[in-house]
Amino acid sequence: MIREWLDNPILIKHVRSRLRPQAFATSAAITIMIGLCILYGAFQVRGFASGDGFTALLVLQFIILAVMGSTQVGASVGSARASGILDFHRVSPQSPLELTFGFLFGAPVREYALTALTLPFMLFCVIMGFPDFRGLMQAEILLLFVAWTLHAASLLGGLSLKSGVTGQNALGFTIVIGVFIVGPLFGAFGVLKGLIDGDVRMDFLGLSLPWLAFVLLHLAAVLFFFLLAATRKMGSERTHGLSKPQAIAAAATFGLLAVGGVSNWNGDGMASLILLYILVGVGVILAGLITPSLAEYDKGLRRARKLGLDRPSAWSDLAPNRPALAAICGTILAAGSILGAWIEDSGRPNVPGRGGFPLAVAVGVLVVAYFGLAFQYFLLRFGRRATNFFGLFLFTAWALPLVLGIITLAASAGPRAVEEQAVLFFSATPIVGIAAATGALAGEVGSGPAIVAITLALLFAFVFNALYIKAVRQVRMALARGDEPGQDGRDPDLFDLDAKPATAPG
Repeated sequence: MIREWLDNPILIKHVRSRLRPQAFATSAAITIMIGLCILYGAFQVRGFASGDGFTALLVLQFIILAVMGSTQVGASVGSARASGILDFHRVSPQSPLELTFGFLFGAPVREYALTALTLPFMLFCVIMGFPDFRGLMQAEILLLFVAWTLHAASLLGGLSLKSGVTGQNALGFTIVIGVFIVGPLFGAFGVLKGLIDGDVRMDFLGLSLPWLAFVLLHLAAVLFFFLLAATRKMGSERTHGLSKPQAIAAAATFGLLAVGGVSNWNGDGMASLILLYILVGVGVILAGLITPSLAEYDKGLRRARKLGLDRPSAWSDLAPNRPALAAICGTILAAGSILGAWIEDSGRPNVPGRGGFPLAVAVGVLVVAYFGLAFQYFLLRFGRRATNFFGLFLFTAWALPLVLGIITLAASAGPRAVEEQAVLFFSATPIVGIAAATGALAGEVGSGPAIVAITLALLFAFVFNALYIKAVRQVRMALARGDEPGQDGRDPDLFDLDAKPATAPG
């Protein structure tokens, strides 16, 4: 079985090209010298017993395997896609899963080898007192899962983005990560050092799990759905990342994970608010993955009519997204309600307020709903130009209030002006509005921020639901009239949705 997996042409190609002796020797020498410098610095500051040397080496491993490896995966699949060679791989005898694993493990093969070169330095830290060998194994397993997750995300991005991921983009991404994230990484790995030293246990749905099992449970879910989406895209360029049932399953899975681990956090509500933001972000991503374009919906209608049906199945990739979107919103609502109940049970009235959290859940659900409805409407109404108009809407509704709030803060003459103007501007965007709905930003302005947040969310939801219904109806009417994309010089991906249906003679 292992032999069959290793007999992968893409994997073999990357191994031969990226492990050439001359190029690898240079990278290996640099890695070893950096490792020696870290050990020397830890010796000078007596950082072995405190774990500082171990933390620095772990950050080095993360940069090599997770960051640089991710850029290599994205650049590899992006270049193969841009050159057209990926289409030849798709028609080869290899399955999409084999292609996925070929890029996933082949592209960062040099980074795996360089990370292996740092293991002797990690073992030296074990000999010097921290961590013990068990702690080292825990850290390396966690690093491996985090790296796989980032590699899978980069692979999906290379398969989904229109321009792919080029080598220059990958290098720029690596530089940005190195400048802005390396510092905070030391703090994050400092927390990891405490987990290893304390042998912490976490609660999940009433079960006491070791901290590593708790973290890997969440990472495994993220990794699974990334790989599922990447495998689907590897099989076909036009396939959606996730089918509608798979997207609903993903929303339910992440909702369960959020609810199952909430008892580990204190009851002041801040952890529940962060989890709510994560669920809303997941819902927005899933809504984008399941939304068909105008051409896809037209294709679905034609297929359905050949089968004697009025419309495609609601769970088909070619059907509009509203039924599946409603199911995703339902899972977020259920999970958010349980998170709110946890705040109630804790008995602590701190921010976010116990009475305001249900309103924050409502705002979050409405944000996911109107995002999906708006995206579907723009795709059906404007065809190829949809992303431009949808991007303009998101900038106006989400980014512009932040800009106006910052300008108001900068030009403010006093605290009252800040609270009455800037806070209301900030509440108009869901980035801040979900938190504002809890009453966290109330201060002297009372319930104004919460009213602004829920009012705009309701308004957008109702407006785009009406526009969604109109767009779907008009696409079906256009097909009934026999209109074709590209007829009369129109955009090949754009129907005339404003035209009235023809009247039958007599």
